Amino acid sequence: MLEDEAPVVRVAAANALSRVGGGPMPEPLAHAARDEAPTVRSAATRALGAYDDERAVDLAREALLDPDHDTAVGAAEALVRLSRRPSAGGSARVALNGAAEEWAVERALILDRIGSGEA
Repeated sequence: MLEDEAPVVRVAAANALSRVGGGPMPEPLAHAARDEAPTVRSAATRALGAYDDERAVDLAREALLDPDHDTAVGAAEALVRLSRRPSAGGSARVALNGAAEEWAVERALILDRIGSGEA
């Protein structure tokens, strides 16, 4: 479904994967994180935080610089969630520290500290 022609279907598939989560990230999610449609990139990037996978950290770190505001925010929130994972946590924390001055990371860390549930 992440390869469907309609962006709305790809967004729904990425959202579903974010609720599944787990260990290794599904390869189609990695492709969706680089989709041409900003709404798909945003949903897929947020879903990265549901997987304990080093590749998810790399994709989220790259997405911090996405020109789409929602995708950058989703990337920072994914990194915060990934920082709590056993396997990907260390590299996610390094990525967060390295990008601590990025506005999206600052936002995600603040929301995490106040317990908003968004990050």
